[in-house]
Amino acid sequence: MTSREYAGWMEFYKLEPWGSEAEWLHTAQVLAMMANVNRDAKRRPQPYKAADFMPKFDRPARVPTAEELDKKVGAIFRAMKAGPGS
Repeated sequence: MTSREYAGWMEFYKLEPWGSEAEWLHTAQVLAMMANVNRDAKRRPQPYKAADFMPKFDRPARVPTAEELDKKVGAIFRAMKAGPGS
């Protein structure tokens, strides 16, 4: 593929994106519409936007602190000790 052809594909993608990000945008638009149809305008005067429902792919994952991990592990062990149906 030449650099000219690659540049052409990049421009085409700007106009007609494809792939998972485009699919997420479509889903986010539907979710925003559903949220706005059911929105209480007094409690939330600003309408929802598709961006409110888009996953943050480029956001780095937050590393949990040692204290947070201890709490999670403790909760797991307590649940295991309690057994099913407890």
